[in-house]
Amino acid sequence: MSKKSVHKNSHNLSKLQHLMFLCLPFCLFFSYHPVIPIFSTSTTNFEFSLPLLWLLLFATLSLPENYRLLKKSLIILIESRHLFKKQQKNTHPSSKEFRSSLFRLLSFVYPLSVTVLSLFSANFLRAILAAGIIWCIHLSLLTFIENIAQYKKEIGKSVQKNLLIAAAFVSLFCWLQSILDVIGTPRDLTLLCNGCVSNVFGFPHPNGFAIEPQFMANLLLAPVFLSLYYLLEIPKHQNFPLNLSPYQASNFGRFLRLFLPFLLISTLYLTLSRGAIFAFWAGIFVLFVYKTIQLAKSKSHSAKLFFRQSLTFLSVVLLPLLFVLFSQGVLTELGPTNQTFMDGVSTSVSQISLGRINLASSFHSPDESNTIQETDQSSNQPIFTGYIEESTQIRLSLNKLAISSWRTSIWRMFFGVGLGATGLQLYQEFPELGSPKEIIQNEYLAILYEQGLYGVAALILTAFMLIKLYILHNKKSISFYGFILMLSFAITINFFSGLPNALHIYLLPALIFFKTEADLQENSKYALRFR
Repeated sequence: MSKKSVHKNSHNLSKLQHLMFLCLPFCLFFSYHPVIPIFSTSTTNFEFSLPLLWLLLFATLSLPENYRLLKKSLIILIESRHLFKKQQKNTHPSSKEFRSSLFRLLSFVYPLSVTVLSLFSANFLRAILAAGIIWCIHLSLLTFIENIAQYKKEIGKSVQKNLLIAAAFVSLFCWLQSILDVIGTPRDLTLLCNGCVSNVFGFPHPNGFAIEPQFMANLLLAPVFLSLYYLLEIPKHQNFPLNLSPYQASNFGRFLRLFLPFLLISTLYLTLSRGAIFAFWAGIFVLFVYKTIQLAKSKSHSAKLFFRQSLTFLSVVLLPLLFVLFSQGVLTELGPTNQTFMDGVSTSVSQISLGRINLASSFHSPDESNTIQETDQSSNQPIFTGYIEESTQIRLSLNKLAISSWRTSIWRMFFGVGLGATGLQLYQEFPELGSPKEIIQNEYLAILYEQGLYGVAALILTAFMLIKLYILHNKKSISFYGFILMLSFAITINFFSGLPNALHIYLLPALIFFKTEADLQENSKYALRFR
């Protein structure tokens, strides 16, 4: 597609929206700092962050184009031979136009559903605000899908580059946060959360510009797999015209190709967010299986190539982990607690392994290796020296309470308790929770509890329509790396819920312009031709 045709097909995308596409990767990483507090109620804190402001502005700018497309879709469906077979043949819209119009209209099922459900919510204010965010996400996704095909070549590489730059910057900031905390810098300067400082585990686990480490870690998943894509897929010799990589074709560019995945994965481990780490491991395992099947099908497969590939994947997982364990040991040794290097390593391993690996037992007596220490400020002991089983049990307990509450009536099973009403409803039924602000730390259960089976079905239908619309506008299917990213996000939302802190899960996959395997084969031919 020529540049002229690109502009002809996407003339409705404004220059400001074009610029906002490029800025999105930077905005998402500032998911909590800075934050603008609006007001607070007994059930919710209402605050504006940069991603929310970005989403509100982009959705507002998308309204005219979405209205035009919606009107066009209705006209096409009405005039279609599928609805009125008496129409003349030359007036029939094309099959692609009909399907695109149908997918676009059906994609509005979920936003309309949550709007209706919010009217019956016990927490009406939160419900309306949540419905507003869902509408903004939906309008933005439709705009992405309508324009990605045209802008893939024009701004795709720039978006990728900006995502990697933003991730590298924030990752370096996370390491700086850790160092500053160890030397005693106040929290109002480091921006660390209450539970992120050295006094908790003996070493800091940074949250970047997010509200908690788990959200910072989840923000890293997309750039991690993007950096691995460029490490594992793009040909090393880039002396051909179609240079897909955002790295420069130089020694420094080759250094970045190796260093950036190491930095991003190391920072992911440093956050100590088990949900994101497990999601990363699951994605790597599926990717390894996929690459192994590819290698087995290729004519050049051999035991040597399989061994080299296995070693590469092990290095991707283990080298950053070993580096972080060493770093956490050093930070513990230099930190404000009286813990040693091995104490820090033991605590980290215990946390990641869910308490199944206890290195402390090999160099401490049983009475010295307690998981939870008494909170004695004069002893300079960290609060936790191992796996926090209580944290896991609280989340599982909330899940069980939500399921038992959801099953109390047929109406609730089909339509839920109302959008945004989780905390209020659970607190009314189980006052021992202590606060109506409590939420379910599982997005799937949260949707089921608040919106019922009807809401789940509407969400699945809308997601399916958006994917079909994406594939229809993009002649080639989604890259396998795109599926890996979506799989990782699908795993992480088993461990938390909430719209504002998870906007990257809904917005980033549509902006990851992974090239398909067919593109890579085409460019490999160019590589051979120009060597």
